[in-house]
Amino acid sequence: MWLPKQWIANVAYAILGDTFSAWVKAKIEENHEKKAEKGNLMIDMDPEVHAAFQGSTHVSRKYQPIIRFSDL
Repeated sequence: MWLPKQWIANVAYAILGDTFSAWVKAKIEENHEKKAEKGNLMIDMDPEVHAAFQGSTHVSRKYQPIIRFSDL
């Protein structure tokens, strides 16, 4: 008998909480860095631009409704 990974992850998070979440995030970042280095996906970036990019959490998006209620 085997258990799905999602179930194990949910149980681990329910028991360990933020500790488990931080561990998973660190593993994902480590994996992304390895893939970027292995695939030569790294780029040179100005340090100021890099700092602004890393510090940004803003997501740019615009909402434009297809139908406006005022038009009905």
